[in-house]
Amino acid sequence: MTGSPLSDFEHHNQRGIDWRRFISSRILEIRASDRWMLPVIDIGSGVSSLVTPVFDGATTFDVDAACSPNLVGDVVHVVPGGEGVWGTAFAIELLEHVVDPSAAVSNIARSLLDDGRLYASVPFSCVGFHGEDMFRFTTLGINTILSGLFDEIIVEEYWSPLNPNRDVDALSYLPDGLFVSAVRKRGCRTAPSS
Repeated sequence: MTGSPLSDFEHHNQRGIDWRRFISSRILEIRASDRWMLPVIDIGSGVSSLVTPVFDGATTFDVDAACSPNLVGDVVHVVPGGEGVWGTAFAIELLEHVVDPSAAVSNIARSLLDDGRLYASVPFSCVGFHGEDMFRFTTLGINTILSGLFDEIIVEEYWSPLNPNRDVDALSYLPDGLFVSAVRKRGCRTAPSS
């Protein structure tokens, strides 16, 4: 046997690195395609945005002013930038951190133009050490939150090569995360969130 097995920390950390590489590759693919519109907003951008290096000039929105976003606010209570402003919204590693994911998605939908696109990612199993998460989402859960506001919902499961559940039976598998793309329904108006 060559090398030593990864410690639990190293194993989870490497899975987290694999997950970020996967998300970064999706963002690059989106940028190279015609599946996005200007203007672009990165909601929950934090200090290490994966979006702004790829979408130069993207507006950043975060609850934490210390991250120096362009706009500061809580997406659960605030429509980022106003109604019908953005062509494309990214919510990378956001929904698991907010107290009301449905309200956050509603406000994101309100901020998008008709036919605006949402790209989001959420961890499913524990990939890396990721701060204070409140929720985990299944494919069904994400579809349920988005279905009244968005069309063309595509949920892609991501599996790290290091995921120990990768080859077990279908009842016990846990992908590392989900990457979501969706198009805002035309004329969809949502009630203001409180």
